[in-house]
Amino acid sequence: MPRTKIDLSQWQDFRGKDEGVLIHVNSSREAIMPVRDALDEYRKGRQTEPNYETGTFGLVGPSMVQLRNSLVKNKKRYILFGTIYEGLSEAHKGKFLVTGYMRIDKVLDVKKLHLRRWALKNGEADELLARYFEMDNCWALYSDDMRFVSPEDAIELTPEKAKKWGCKSKLNKQTRLNLTVDQTHEVVEYFKSKPDQTEEYIATVREFAEFLKEEETEEE
Repeated sequence: MPRTKIDLSQWQDFRGKDEGVLIHVNSSREAIMPVRDALDEYRKGRQTEPNYETGTFGLVGPSMVQLRNSLVKNKKRYILFGTIYEGLSEAHKGKFLVTGYMRIDKVLDVKKLHLRRWALKNGEADELLARYFEMDNCWALYSDDMRFVSPEDAIELTPEKAKKWGCKSKLNKQTRLNLTVDQTHEVVEYFKSKPDQTEEYIATVREFAEFLKEEETEEE
């Protein structure tokens, strides 16, 4: 399933160093593909980022605001996405998998957009809005080159490999690693040698969205 085209007329071109930052994203327990937690299985809200459907990070939802701002400020070009796998493939359960990447090609300050979008909501949004008011910008990221693979083709981040990548503590959901240009190129080239499953990721989260819509209709 192809991704949705968005209006890029207001976006700025981004030029950065080919360095990567590895981050952890909770992935669904209800799918083979390690897609983001779009069903709120971890009770942190239905996750919209990374947004495979539009090739963006931080446009649809407010995830990891400080990270996105830091990437733009420090001109880092790549985000590498990892997860401690808990999906339907028994062979991969419990492993820390690097499942894909995005190259940042354009950026857009969405601070005002997000403030308008959530200004009327209560509860958790209040804390979000408070943080937004303190920031000069809130950068959303767009990629022409966003690619995800199956669990079989993912890179297993073993403690040994993590140490080579500069990890100084035990791998967990808070793990965030800064990779050199050479390390980043190695990961990107590896993923480019494997079948691109991004459309399968899109199809899976859209199936989840249809399921949630039907569930909400039944409850009305």
